[in-house]
Order: sequence, then C-alpha cells, then structure tokens
Amino acid sequence: MQSVIEGSEHPLEVNKLEGDAVLLYADLSKGEDAVSLDVLRQVNSFFTVFRRKTSELTRDRASCSCTACSNIGSLRLKAVLHAGSAVIRQIRGFTEIGGEDVIVVHRLLKNSVKLDEYLLMTDVFHKRIATRSAESGERSVEVDSVLGEIPVWVYPVAQN
Repeated sequence: MQSVIEGSEHPLEVNKLEGDAVLLYADLSKGEDAVSLDVLRQVNSFFTVFRRKTSELTRDRASCSCTACSNIGSLRLKAVLHAGSAVIRQIRGFTEIGGEDVIVVHRLLKNSVKLDEYLLMTDVFHKRIATRSAESGERSVEVDSVLGEIPVWVYPVAQN
C-alpha cells in the first residue's frame, strides 16, 4: 500500500489506513470536473504502481518460501470512487472524515463484483467524468441492506 500512497498527490489526501485498504479523499469544491478527472488519472496509475511493486517484491523475495512472500504475486488492487459530501473534523492533528457518502464508500468495499482487480465508481462519480466510455465499463447496481440500491460502474483492470 505504501507504493500507492507514495503515488498519490494533490488533490488526493490520505485520510487513514484501514487494514489492507487506504482511504483517500479530494476536495471537489474547486473545479469539480477537473479534480474528478485528476483523481481518476491518479487512481488508474495506482494499478501500474501496485503491479510494479508486487513484481519487484516477488523478484526480491524469490528465495523465501514463507506464505507471505510466496503469495505476493497473487495480490490484487481494487479501487472505489465516489463523489459526495463529507464532514471533515480535525482532532489532535488527525483529520477525520465522515457522513453518509463516506459510509457509501465503506459499504461498497464489500460488493458483489467477481473480478480480481477492478475500478468501481458510483454513478455520481461516473457522471463527473467524460473520458471513460460506457463501452469499457459495465453499469450495475450494488444493494446494501441499509442504503438500498447504489448504481455503479465496474471497470475491469487488465492484468499484465
């Protein structure tokens, strides 16, 4: 995850690490479309950075037979993009973000997508970008027991 975090830049801000996930956010209030496109560009580059790092680690640890080292090559990256409102609070030097739209992202991490590696974006985020064609992504609906139906787009990431 460190390689993904190091590959992120403004307007993306790291909020926190959550197990094997990292929560990043961006302020879309200044130039929504341009910021959304920049976020999409960065997230797409995360897949390349992640693959490069896992390849490097696999090569560097080829002589180690422990479970962690021998499974590095099977690690995959999944990304969720959403746009909405959030409450941002500073607490003793920590930035905490919350609100219903943040909950949407957390709920979408547990989704029904059967792909090993993908970019999932909500319809709300998808409407902000014009560079992805509908032909390369698949429109779908995720159903959450509390939030109900969440329209999404799923973009498979080709594995090299």
